[in-house]
Amino acid sequence: MGYDKAFTFQFPVTAIEEESLEASTAVPLTEINLPGSIITLTLNGRRFVPREWDIRDAVSVSGIEGVTFARYDAVDRVSDTVATVRLWFDGTDFDTDATLTLTVGADAISYNKDFTFQFPVTAIQNSNATVSISPASIVSPNVGEQLTFDLNIAGGENVAGYQATVSYSYTALDYVQSVNGDYLPEDAFFFSRGTKLAASTLAGAANGDGTLATLTFEGVDFKPSTLALSEVYLVDADGKRWEVTTVGAEVTIPPEPAEAIFGDINRDGIVNIQDLAIVAVRLDDNLETFGGRLKQNSADLNGDGLINIVDLVLVASAFNEVAAAPPLNPQTSGLLTAAKVQGWFSQAQQLTRTDPAYLRGMTVLAQLLKTLTPKQSALLPNYPNPFNPETWIPYHLSDDADVHISIYDIRGVLVRRLDFGHQIAGYYTDRTKAAYWDGKNAFGEPVASGIYFYTLSTESTRDSVTAGDFSATRKMLIRK
Repeated sequence: MGYDKAFTFQFPVTAIEEESLEASTAVPLTEINLPGSIITLTLNGRRFVPREWDIRDAVSVSGIEGVTFARYDAVDRVSDTVATVRLWFDGTDFDTDATLTLTVGADAISYNKDFTFQFPVTAIQNSNATVSISPASIVSPNVGEQLTFDLNIAGGENVAGYQATVSYSYTALDYVQSVNGDYLPEDAFFFSRGTKLAASTLAGAANGDGTLATLTFEGVDFKPSTLALSEVYLVDADGKRWEVTTVGAEVTIPPEPAEAIFGDINRDGIVNIQDLAIVAVRLDDNLETFGGRLKQNSADLNGDGLINIVDLVLVASAFNEVAAAPPLNPQTSGLLTAAKVQGWFSQAQQLTRTDPAYLRGMTVLAQLLKTLTPKQSALLPNYPNPFNPETWIPYHLSDDADVHISIYDIRGVLVRRLDFGHQIAGYYTDRTKAAYWDGKNAFGEPVASGIYFYTLSTESTRDSVTAGDFSATRKMLIRK
């Protein structure tokens, strides 16, 4: 083109990064943290295949018995270059340190070779100690009754801490609380999340036998069950963890007597409110079949395969003659409220049964309803008193009513109004039913120390000329 100059051009060219795969864990692996541990896979120069399912099929673990991963939710494809693998471990014991091998197949990254990684896993050694639950065997509590178990240690050496999990049947027992035992020093830090327990101390290690913790449960049904220990480890003064021998406990029921008493579900030789409470817990249960035959249930008194209002009335009909005015203990009074019994009575009235047993049961329910209904409304002393910062205000209602409690300071200025809406006649005395005040005013601010007054006011919702409104006032003291 008649030009005497050459032109030169330069183009940057990005080199292909060498393909590599890295595998890492957030913390070193041990026999303790194997379950749920996550291995992070990071790719360089390649991408993981798009589907997590294909990655799952290409990944495997070996080297330690009992270690694997769930095939359906263990792999997470975080990005094109990052994926995570969650381990699963069945708890198979190993006493010496081991090596876990992770293999990532070529199909996970559309590559022509596999990657293999090895992770050292520290084993937990066995100690000579035994951790057990006592009593080893105990008869099931009645519904609403509490029982306690001790978590004991025998043969402990240089123990500065522990962890343990107590498993139990939620259909038989309800967990209430756990408190630290006397084995570790008084200043030991104690942690409880439900029945998962842990404690540690810096004040010196303990040796020998003792109680690690005490657990309290409440019966929710009268049935056999098992308390088992898992994830139990001791920690010595050097921070090293040790495995122990564990022994659980059994909750039993008495054997069926040679001459069974109709309606005696808890097999104590008496038909009373405790038996009624068991049927109430099982109301509307459909009985399961076993081998084509209907499984027996002591609460199914008429044998129709259902536990319903008829069975409840039949239990009431079998009350001893001395139960003309059925007595209530603290546990059953908390379970059987006037509202519940009124509901049963109304439901039972809808059936057109006229047999003597059923009619007698109706009479007993009516007597029980009368027992559960106060003769007059009352405002009771709050507890605790003095208090800081919270308190409970108990009361009785002789009639169904709309209820509210007003709290005033010493000058008569309204501090807080607690509205409870419509409530059924009955006893509102324990902490699950009494009015609760957290010591704060209407703006959520803690009130000052001093004397306060609380007034219970009710507006009767009953259509009767004899049902009137009620109001009463008492004094309480906040001491900070």
